[in-house]
Amino acid sequence: DFYEMSNTLRNSCKTIEFDLVSDSKIVDLLREISDQENVNCTDEALNTIAEKADGDVRAAVNDLQAVGSHTTDVITVDDLPTQTRDRDENFSHLWMLC
Repeated sequence: DFYEMSNTLRNSCKTIEFDLVSDSKIVDLLREISDQENVNCTDEALNTIAEKADGDVRAAVNDLQAVGSHTTDVITVDDLPTQTRDRDENFSHLWMLC
């Protein structure tokens, strides 16, 4: 956790902020991945995965992989998990290079 680091360590690192990725860009990436992996998905399913990822590309790709590994037909919204991610605090937009 960034704020639990000692000041010495935190001051010797460079903080780099990343913006969240738009749903439309995530959908484009998911479509490209699903095409390359021969996984058929409805547009609605890809849009739902992107929306639930809240700008987190890694989460969206992981969700597509999880659903794709269990579905042999076309992935639809009905195939997607209904739960949401537990995100009390989200510092995923920060990376530190020390």
